[in-house]
Amino acid sequence: MPDAQPSTAYRCGQLYATLHVLCSVGTGDRKLDRQESRDKVLKRPEDNLNPPLREAAQYLIKARRRGADHGKAADELFRAIADFIPVNGKLPTSLGEGEKGEFTKGFHQQMAEYAPTHGRLMT
Repeated sequence: MPDAQPSTAYRCGQLYATLHVLCSVGTGDRKLDRQESRDKVLKRPEDNLNPPLREAAQYLIKARRRGADHGKAADELFRAIADFIPVNGKLPTSLGEGEKGEFTKGFHQQMAEYAPTHGRLMT
C-alpha cells in the first residue's frame, strides 16, 4: 500500500522549517523560529509564508557569501522548498485546530531532520 501524501498543513510546517533554516544559514538570524512568528503563520499561513518565500533567493545569496559550507547548505534548502509547496500550489488562508497540529508536526519533523547537518551553520 503506497504511503499517503502529507497533508497541506504538514507540508506547510515543513516549508516553514525549511525557510527558517535557510534564513538562519544565510543571515544568522533565527527570527522565523520565534514563537510569535510561528503563531502568525498558524493563524494566517498564506499571508505569513509568502514574505519569506519571496526572500528565499536573498537568503541563498547571503549564505553563499558566508562561505562554501553555508552556500552548499543553502543550495540544498532552496531546492527543498519546491518539495513542500502544497500540491495545488495554494497556501491555505487559515488552519483549523487539527491542521495546526499537523503544521506543528511537520515543522518539528523537518527541524529535526536539518539539525544534524545544518544546526552549526545557523548562527
